[in-house]
Amino acid sequence: MNLQDQAMAFSRTIRTDVLIVGGGLAAVKAAYECGKNGMKTLVAIKTRLCSGASFYPLTGRLGCLAPRREDPADEDDFLEEINAASQGMNDPALARTYIAEIHDRIRELPEMGVDCHLMANNRIACFAQREREIYYWEDWNRTRGRISLKLAMMPEIALLERTTVIDLVKDGMRVVGAIAVNDRNELALIHARAVILATGGYGDLFRHNLNTPEVSGDGHVLAYRAGAQLANLEFIQFIPGYMAPRYKVLFGEPCLRFCTGLFDNSGRDILSSQLPAGLTAEACFRSRAGHGPFTSADESQYFDIAIMREIIASGQEDGVRITFDRRMAEDSGDHNYWYVQWMKQEMQIDLLQDRLAIAPFAHAANGGVVIDRNAWTGVPGLFAAGEIAGTMHGADRIGGCSSGNCLVFGKRAADSACGWAREQDPETKLDVSLTELWSKWQNNSGSTPVPPEQITRQVQDIMWRQAAIIRDEAGLDAALSEITAMKEAFAPQDWLKRGISLPGIIRAEHDLCLAPLVLTAMKARRESRGSHYRADFPRRNDRKYGRRMILKY
Repeated sequence: MNLQDQAMAFSRTIRTDVLIVGGGLAAVKAAYECGKNGMKTLVAIKTRLCSGASFYPLTGRLGCLAPRREDPADEDDFLEEINAASQGMNDPALARTYIAEIHDRIRELPEMGVDCHLMANNRIACFAQREREIYYWEDWNRTRGRISLKLAMMPEIALLERTTVIDLVKDGMRVVGAIAVNDRNELALIHARAVILATGGYGDLFRHNLNTPEVSGDGHVLAYRAGAQLANLEFIQFIPGYMAPRYKVLFGEPCLRFCTGLFDNSGRDILSSQLPAGLTAEACFRSRAGHGPFTSADESQYFDIAIMREIIASGQEDGVRITFDRRMAEDSGDHNYWYVQWMKQEMQIDLLQDRLAIAPFAHAANGGVVIDRNAWTGVPGLFAAGEIAGTMHGADRIGGCSSGNCLVFGKRAADSACGWAREQDPETKLDVSLTELWSKWQNNSGSTPVPPEQITRQVQDIMWRQAAIIRDEAGLDAALSEITAMKEAFAPQDWLKRGISLPGIIRAEHDLCLAPLVLTAMKARRESRGSHYRADFPRRNDRKYGRRMILKY
């Protein structure tokens, strides 16, 4: 039985100039700019407005990095540092665009409803070499309320919340709309003259992550199937997070200057045996205090590797114990003093009294859909912005550039989409049948007893164990084999017959598409570079791998 045989049909047809898919900072910026341009704009969001990594509730604030305005030479220095952190894996043209425009985008935040502040005591951002201007915003509920009010005052903008875009519609090579389903299993056909994907990264492809569940790579699958290129999927940042006493709270790396050890559940030190000759635990902690995400590029790597090896060897996922020196809370002039107070008051974690356990969490994707400086994907009518868009960043990413990336390319995507939409025929007819939609699934003739929700959990488990901090050929091969077998056995229409909701089926189907792509990129890069660490190839190899890995449908 296919959908044509069921009662399911398009419950509504919607026409819009621009469709924006996503609800985070890049989507908000793009929507606001489209509204200012007078374009009829529809924002389709899996959950609600102001969601995703941009508004992760267990992070205190979001920061944005900008060059020093009083030092004209800093723009060139900033570009050099972005390129150096990316280790040859980024597109410098995107970095130049970011640097040239970020101050203008920051100035626009208040009109969008974001109360932005310049940090008084700047520190060097992760993977940067010099201090720069850091702008920040916080208080997610207040920010969400103000942004929602601003967009509600723009009659051109409509929101479609709790809605998953399941496919893009094309006329020849051109994207002309999308098919979406809401949480009531109602299908909508959306006519759009231009589409902007702003769905974020794919952190929720891994079991332990510091994202919300909607950050699962839906947009990557949509773009890939529409003909866009994906690059740098192997470069995903992992960052320590708390497993206990409160799960999924972001770790503050500067406190590692006061770290006194990493231990297993029996109290055995787990770091010393992992350190090379001549490197002390104290030196490793000091190096690791300089950046939040893991990197294979410096001696701090052994901190994360030791944690992951202990978790894999023990078979336990409750993390490893970490302890701190009480002097961390004695100097009120030190950043860590205030961090200790904030963690206690806001996160209910006492860093000096509680039993603390940490583990590596997936945090941010440095790769994604290839775009040009105008946020165009190379597919007519399709644009992308924010974390979904790859190649501004590379092997490592300087801290504070991710949120700025959302602002700069959110606006550029809006400007490009509006310009494209004005040139298209607003009365283009979409000839779309539901049978055609599901033809992509008809090769899946298997029948599996594993429900879609369990498939998602199994994929997350496999990815976190085999494709997180420590990767090797055997593990990646095993992960690919297992997920490929799940994909071949998965029969979406079988689960539709059983009354399973379509969004859950779509999530599982997208997981089974994206996970093998990520694993393929990790397997192909047989070296260690930045956030990508291969235990069987621990050195960087520019001669063989000094280029981006590109995947195309």
